[in-house]
Amino acid sequence: MVVRLTHLIQEADSVLMDRLSHRLHWKDPSVTFECHHCKTFFHWNPKSNCAMCGNVVCVDCSEAAKVEGTMVSLRTGDVRYVTVVVDVCVPCYYTSLMTLSTASVANACDDDNNAKRRPERPTLRHLGHSLPLHSIHEHRPPQTPVSRKPPPTSQSMPPRPPKRSFWKR
Repeated sequence: MVVRLTHLIQEADSVLMDRLSHRLHWKDPSVTFECHHCKTFFHWNPKSNCAMCGNVVCVDCSEAAKVEGTMVSLRTGDVRYVTVVVDVCVPCYYTSLMTLSTASVANACDDDNNAKRRPERPTLRHLGHSLPLHSIHEHRPPQTPVSRKPPPTSQSMPPRPPKRSFWKR
C-alpha cells in the first residue's frame, strides 16, 4: 500500500492559482534523466513536474497539494473559486506553500492495524531535515540545509578530463 501525504492549501490568491494552473514553464520530462533536487536517476522511478518551478523531480522530492483559491478568467473577467490538485517539489512547498497550508492528510484506509504498518517517508537528507508521516501535523520552518562540501584536503586533485561522447566520431 502506498501512502502519500496530501496538503490542503486554502484561500490562495489569484497569482498563485494562475501559476499552478499553467504548464508553460514546465521542463520537458522526456529529456530529463535525473531528479533536479536529489540527482537520482529515474530509470523506472516515476517523475513529475513541479507545478511552481517546472523542474522534473522524483516522487521522494515532491509533495502533493490540494490548493483552493480564487482564479480570474482573462477572457470574461469572472472571478471563481477553484480547486487544483498539483505536485510541488519540496523546496517550492517550503518556500511558497507551507505558510498557506491548513492541514495535511495521509491518503490511506482508517484501519488502526494499517496505520501502525504504514511505511515512513524517506528522509530528505539534501534538505537537512526529515518529514515524518502524521495524519495531521503542525508546520515548522525548515531547518537550514546541511552543507555537502567535502572536507578540504591537503592534496590537490588534477582536473577531470572532459567526457567524450560515444556517439560522436
